[in-house]
Amino acid sequence: MAQAAAVISQSIPRTKVSLRNLSIDFTTDGKRVEVLKNISLDIRRGEFVCFLGPSGCGKTTLLNVVGGFIQPTGGQVTIDGDVVRGPDPRRIFVFQERGVFPWLTVIQTCPASPWFAVACWT
Repeated sequence: MAQAAAVISQSIPRTKVSLRNLSIDFTTDGKRVEVLKNISLDIRRGEFVCFLGPSGCGKTTLLNVVGGFIQPTGGQVTIDGDVVRGPDPRRIFVFQERGVFPWLTVIQTCPASPWFAVACWT
């Protein structure tokens, strides 16, 4: 019976990333701009998720919040049940532009990160 319960619990999808009522506002030229409003989403372990949309719709802003680089105006993001309050060495943020080490490929850039090195060797 214990083995059956273990198999069942392993097959139940577990939430890895959770966004709850996430909102992000910026002030530009004295005007409030609502970038994201009341976004709720659960991403389970092993899922592959893409955010698609036109330039300026908030895709990168959303990823910056999940990465801990921007604090949301409202709501919260959790990863493995922990509230994201800032950058963390357990998360990696790889830019699509060649901004970090322009002379390296993505495969070469990730291990070059000091956080990656610490996570791998400690």
